[in-house]
Amino acid sequence: MPARPRRTLPALLLAAAVLILATAAVCGGSDSGEEPDGGASGAGTVSQTPTTPAASPVASPEPTQPVPTPSGPTPGSDFACDRSGPGNRITVSAPASGAAVRSPVTVRGTASVFEATLQVVIRDRTGAQVGGQTVMASEGAPGTGTYEAAIPFTLSGGAQPGCIEVFSRSARDGSVENLVSVRVTLSP
Repeated sequence: MPARPRRTLPALLLAAAVLILATAAVCGGSDSGEEPDGGASGAGTVSQTPTTPAASPVASPEPTQPVPTPSGPTPGSDFACDRSGPGNRITVSAPASGAAVRSPVTVRGTASVFEATLQVVIRDRTGAQVGGQTVMASEGAPGTGTYEAAIPFTLSGGAQPGCIEVFSRSARDGSVENLVSVRVTLSP
């Protein structure tokens, strides 16, 4: 077996630098955005120069009238249901927003949360908790599982606006994460 030539670190670094420069030249890696041959031949690699779109003036939106709420009771100012955040890893497919629900209400959806553990809370018009329980999804993060549970609630008084909240708890500090809220009408 022939002896293998010994390479020194400077020779290896020089070889790596030559390989990087050769690759950049073949792949059109120049900063000028031109093709390696100056773009004269029209053949070879295609390079794309990033462009920044020109800023266009944005018209001010027209004043709008308040959007009427769906039929049914209108929540009071102390009613806080719409607290969903961006980037949620939880969805609620039932009940639909604005639905009238009775106890027990079936809540279902998907989740990608730590240990597949969710909290479902039902709140009345004042935000007081009137029902809730821990629910398990079929799979925990990083996968996405499904969940479904019949959640009982106790309501004093007649039909009223309410909120169903589904969320997970932080494994680090127990704080609420991935909160999704669905506005509903609770019926006794």
